[in-house]
Amino acid sequence: MAEGLGLLLFLAGVVGTAFAGSLWPAARQHVPEPLGRLPGDVVYSGGGVTLYFPLMTSILFAVVGSAAVWSALRLVR
Repeated sequence: MAEGLGLLLFLAGVVGTAFAGSLWPAARQHVPEPLGRLPGDVVYSGGGVTLYFPLMTSILFAVVGSAAVWSALRLVR
């Protein structure tokens, strides 16, 4: 039972990553500007390299996603 669940979760992660990756170019054109540049997002530019760490954006997406899943599960019960 546990091996089947692990395989299912792994495959769901691979499919979800592939799906998100296929939508990435379109999403970059349609995302509102402030959403990717929230206070708390870290940008480092130096030596011809720019590194971007979207910490606050990731936290926001996690909270909104968790609330959506929680709400959906409450509606199902």
